[in-house]
Amino acid sequence: MEIGYNMLSGRVPEEFASLTNLQYLDISKCNLSGNLTQELGNLTKLEYLLLFTNQFTGEIPVSFTNLKALKVLDFKKKNPTVNM
Repeated sequence: MEIGYNMLSGRVPEEFASLTNLQYLDISKCNLSGNLTQELGNLTKLEYLLLFTNQFTGEIPVSFTNLKALKVLDFKKKNPTVNM
C-alpha cells in the first residue's frame, strides 16, 4: 500500500495492523509523528516498510522483530530521535 507523500499527520494509524497480508507499506513524507505503533509488528508478511521523512520519536518497537519477511526498513532523514 502506497500512501506516501500525502498530507497525513499525527501517529501511524493502528488500523494498519489489521492488514496482515500486506507486503509493502510506504508512509514516507506524510508528516507523521510520535512513537511507532507496536501493532505494526503484526504485519508478518511485510517486506518493505518505508517511513522516511517523518517526525517519529522513541524506540523502534520490539514487535518489529516479528517482521521476519522484512527486506527494507527505510527511516532516512528527519527521524533524529528514533533509537535503533
